[in-house]
Amino acid sequence: EKIRMSTVLLYFGDAFWCTVPYNGLELYYELSKTHKVIPVFMNNDIRLHKTWRGDEKFWFDVNEFKKIPYIETNNLLNVYRANNCDMCIMPCQMQHKEKFAARNRNMKNAGAILSFWDCGGADLLYCNSDGVGWNYFFAKGDAWKNTVCNSISPIHNSKEDSKLMFSCGSLDFDELFLNNDLVVKIDTLSKLQFCKKYDLDSHRPIIAYIPSNPRPDNNYIYPSGITARQALNDINNTLTDLIASDGYQICFKTHPGDYISTESQSEYHGLHPRAQLGGYDKPRYETQDFNNFTTISAEDGYNLYRNCDFGVTNYSHAGFELSLVKKPVISYRMKECIEWQYVENLCELVYTDAQDGNQIKDIILNSKFKDVLTDRELTHFFGNVDGTAYKNICKSVDEILSVT
Repeated sequence: EKIRMSTVLLYFGDAFWCTVPYNGLELYYELSKTHKVIPVFMNNDIRLHKTWRGDEKFWFDVNEFKKIPYIETNNLLNVYRANNCDMCIMPCQMQHKEKFAARNRNMKNAGAILSFWDCGGADLLYCNSDGVGWNYFFAKGDAWKNTVCNSISPIHNSKEDSKLMFSCGSLDFDELFLNNDLVVKIDTLSKLQFCKKYDLDSHRPIIAYIPSNPRPDNNYIYPSGITARQALNDINNTLTDLIASDGYQICFKTHPGDYISTESQSEYHGLHPRAQLGGYDKPRYETQDFNNFTTISAEDGYNLYRNCDFGVTNYSHAGFELSLVKKPVISYRMKECIEWQYVENLCELVYTDAQDGNQIKDIILNSKFKDVLTDRELTHFFGNVDGTAYKNICKSVDEILSVT
């Protein structure tokens, strides 16, 4: 008797991250080796329909997505049923937002099997299975899985989740590693190439400035009473002084949603919901506050991480990415924020926390950074440190479908 090949619906997600423009493609190619894969996008998705004006601060090749036999739809459940699918896989980014969570719950209630792959920040900790609808979750590493399954996070209540979660790494991190075998790669720039592209001096130190998403800039208040705007002003002034007095070069990598803030919902879907609602309508890289810094294009984020000397942030989890390439990161009062407590002692190990601009300067000028994570620590927190999360996810899918 001929065994039917499993059919997997691979949904490329509701939010397009221009810093990881080809996210999901490697998973498609790897899954296709052993399963029938149905790649699905939202109708009029930016990944399929982007047209270029020439002034964008991000770039990707639409044709890389058009090479695969995709389906466009606004009804995932219909496609799932029509193709007799055994599983739907999607990124967890934004799935905790009620608009998407309600759709996912409806699919699960209709009998669809949903699995999420983890992303770069702390999305997993908002994506509880009952509220969001997943059956299986592909987490970054054992530390993340343990945090959820031991109910440190109040949104999970059962250690039975350990049977539903798999430590696989994160597809968002795969581009960081030079020894991967990705089918679709972003350009990898040496330090000389990177400096030439952005008119930098390869002999002078480079700081990666990576603030968190722009929405809180005007309304977030640290527990100590300092506003996010005051924090950014302090950081900006400190880094500007370092340019003038100490010869540092500051490369500004803003939030993914900031880069696409000038894209219109009426042109295509797949944008971050805040961009659709106008939450990113004033990109920070176009404001006077950041004129002293070199703004890099979104797809060069990983090239910046590889070629910088260290990073500075307010409370962005981009520090996790820097730690994977063994670069230290300074955070600004992040230790007093709830984000510090997300997963075991990860933030304590990754960030050198500063109370103000003077302390940032002292850490930099006197090299008071914490040691970077060891390989053992990296493996515990991020599962894989070789850029093969997509292969690990496929192995887990094989295991799941062989049982179900």
